[in-house]
Amino acid sequence: AAPPGPALPREPSGPAGPPARPPLSRAVAAVAAGVCVGVLAVGAALAFWAGEGRVSGPAQRAVPSSSAVTGCRGRACDGKDPQSMFCGGAGLVDTPLERTATRGQHVQVRYGTVCGAAWGRLRNGRVGDRIEVWVPGSAPRSVRVRDRFDAEGYLVTPMAAARGPRGIRLCLYPAGGAAKECFPG
Repeated sequence: AAPPGPALPREPSGPAGPPARPPLSRAVAAVAAGVCVGVLAVGAALAFWAGEGRVSGPAQRAVPSSSAVTGCRGRACDGKDPQSMFCGGAGLVDTPLERTATRGQHVQVRYGTVCGAAWGRLRNGRVGDRIEVWVPGSAPRSVRVRDRFDAEGYLVTPMAAARGPRGIRLCLYPAGGAAKECFPG
């Protein structure tokens, strides 16, 4: 008879239990690492923000010009929205015409100096009011106040390519058939 061999481990007979949880120290280390990454990101953002505007020398020339940050120029702006094309930002726009109409609507002609395009802007409009802007050499552009949300804020026409702010004309067509009011630029 052969001598008995080593005892083999027994197979578990019941269903397997839930997976073992990682030790508490792993969970704490993961949370601590996440907090550290967040603190570093906030610190880097604050350092960048604090240093903004202090650029000089060769690095200053690397800052893009205002024409590089707009979405269009000249004829490429025709029919496009001045806000989504970034043509109306601070330092990029002139207001050659600004008037208050008879019924209190505030109208403006805006000229994007970098974009080379003009558009009309209406504030305090009423549902049904329409403004139209004419630029020499371009098709007229208009917008109508459709609802109270349009009436509550600024409403702008699509842009029309313009060689400058001269000769632009804006008309307001009030709701209800009142007489139109036109303003030469």
